[in-house]
Amino acid sequence: MRRFLERFAVRTLRLEILTIFLALISFSSIVIIAFTYFRDTKAFDSIFHRSMNRLNNVIVDRTSCLLTEFRRVPEFIRGFIEQQPDLTVHSKEVIDYFLNMMSQQENLTTLFMGMPNGDALVIDNLLMTNHPNWFSSSELAPLGTVYTYLLVDRSKPEGKQETWNYVSKDLKLIATHEKPLDYDPLSRPWYQGAQKTGKLFWTDLYTYALNQVTGISCSVPIYDSSGSMLSIVGTDVPLYFLSKFLAAQKIGKEGYAYVCDAKGQIIVPSPKDQETQMLVSEAFSRAGQIGGDTEFYLDFQNKKYLISIQGFPLSSTKNWNIILFDPKNDLFRDILVARKQIILISIGILLISSIFVIYFSNRISRPIVSLSKEVDRITNLDLDSNLRVVSIIKEVKMMDASIAAMRSALRSFSHYVPKDIVLELIRKGQDITLGGEKKEITIFFSDIEDFTTVSEELSVDKLTPLLEEYFAILSRTILAEKGTIDKYIGDGIMAFWGAPHPLPNHADEACLAALRCQSHLKILNEKRTQQHLPPFFTRIGINTGVALVGNLGTMERMNYTAIGDAVNLASRLQNINKIYHTKIIIGEDTQSKLSSHFVVRPLDIVEVKGKKHKTKIYELTGLSSEDAEIQATAEQIKLSKLFTEAYDAFEQGHLEEAKVKFQAMHALFPDDAPTKMYLERFSFK
Repeated sequence: MRRFLERFAVRTLRLEILTIFLALISFSSIVIIAFTYFRDTKAFDSIFHRSMNRLNNVIVDRTSCLLTEFRRVPEFIRGFIEQQPDLTVHSKEVIDYFLNMMSQQENLTTLFMGMPNGDALVIDNLLMTNHPNWFSSSELAPLGTVYTYLLVDRSKPEGKQETWNYVSKDLKLIATHEKPLDYDPLSRPWYQGAQKTGKLFWTDLYTYALNQVTGISCSVPIYDSSGSMLSIVGTDVPLYFLSKFLAAQKIGKEGYAYVCDAKGQIIVPSPKDQETQMLVSEAFSRAGQIGGDTEFYLDFQNKKYLISIQGFPLSSTKNWNIILFDPKNDLFRDILVARKQIILISIGILLISSIFVIYFSNRISRPIVSLSKEVDRITNLDLDSNLRVVSIIKEVKMMDASIAAMRSALRSFSHYVPKDIVLELIRKGQDITLGGEKKEITIFFSDIEDFTTVSEELSVDKLTPLLEEYFAILSRTILAEKGTIDKYIGDGIMAFWGAPHPLPNHADEACLAALRCQSHLKILNEKRTQQHLPPFFTRIGINTGVALVGNLGTMERMNYTAIGDAVNLASRLQNINKIYHTKIIIGEDTQSKLSSHFVVRPLDIVEVKGKKHKTKIYELTGLSSEDAEIQATAEQIKLSKLFTEAYDAFEQGHLEEAKVKFQAMHALFPDDAPTKMYLERFSFK
């Protein structure tokens, strides 16, 4: 019995691999299937809420825009009449204005105007209203009639108080017909509502008197300067117009949009069947329990629907709502199919993987034991073994080759780094930590001349793209010359060469980058001048020295940067350009490390803030070798040579000789600012 239990307590590698892999694959498959199912279910809810809310918002917005278009009509008419308060329904100006508005607004069906004395003007568009408008008791309107307008004049004799006028498409009067009084504007909802509220008014549903069509109307009262009501004007919005509009809104393949009252009774469009009305009523009953605008699922007759309800643009006064519904399978058809496919594929992978695990577990077990032991030796840095595992399995052979290569690499690496350090790296790994090291690097600082003035003259919208283009040119140039961009400081850039990777000629690379930056900026500034945009003239300071380079800051926030006197001096040199009217100034440590093909000239020995000792500075102007982009001109080379001779005489104390040389230079180069500065110094001596 004991041996039997020990056999289960200590199992073979083959059985362990088989058990672990089958358990992992089974667990992973179950987790994937469950995660996919629940994620998709959550995604369905999210997509549903977003989609239905977006669709409903679109429909509400479109409906609101449509109603706004109708609402503006009486407001336009009110503005017209308020300018001429003497106008009445009988004024030719009013009739012409109504007819012109009707002909220009394709959605208008009816315009009306009623006066307190009972006179009225009603204009219909026959193409929109779709009713016959009798010419007489037994005839239709004359051929070619597009618009009719009814004039009610109570001052006329009985039998002639209503005048029907028939107008063609080009607004020509075709015929006129008089009949007894039948239309009373004072009894219409649009008149009574606007008169009572004294402001723009939307009616409830009612039947229009002239064409027996159901709809709503929008009307507005017009007052004179003393506050007396002159008239009420407005327009109709027939239900069939709203019905046609809502039917055109697409909600999936099987979805619909309806306008309903507060009890869930469909107003427009007409429900396709009784079940639709029952579904909408059930949805409103459920929404009443939730309250407010809402989206939710509704199970109705063994089918799950996606429901979205929002207030109609006139809901504040009419308590109407827009409801959208769509079967869930309609909106999520493709996603549901994909989910089923994923589940089936996962089950298939589980079965196939199980078969393969069973088959390969025995073939892997033997060589894997040997490889495991070899990895343990390498972990302890025991690199003397040359064991190679023989196997017909490609993956095992690849593992053996990889372990052998790793062993060989570590063996070679241990010749350059003490084994204790290598062992520590292998055992612990190495996360990024705070700290740095002192390195000799070359530091670069740039700054835009008079940037404050430029920024004050331009708006942020105009300045931002100019700076973006400027930084892009300088950054690409610095990186192309193997530099490391440290940071952007306002309108300036800090970069350095020689870290993190050693760079023997870091001074040369930094100076090449500075020259190419100025060359590229010259082209940019020429283009901007042609475009009447401000140019960015740039000053650059470069210095070489030992600095602390590494990850500095805190564990929460750190930066790979450089600090030290050499960095500060580079920043100061950039500022000194202002004094000497130069573009690139380099320190003497940088100049001493430059190759001979750079053209430089000494400028001065200056005392920099923060440093005890004075430092010699140089101007970098170009290359003496062939490089068309940054090669110094013959004039620059000559200037540099003559200035250096004059400066050397000045520095050695041969003042008269230096003065003569500087005077000769000034005659050749009258615009050279450093030459002028030295001549000014002589005038004060």
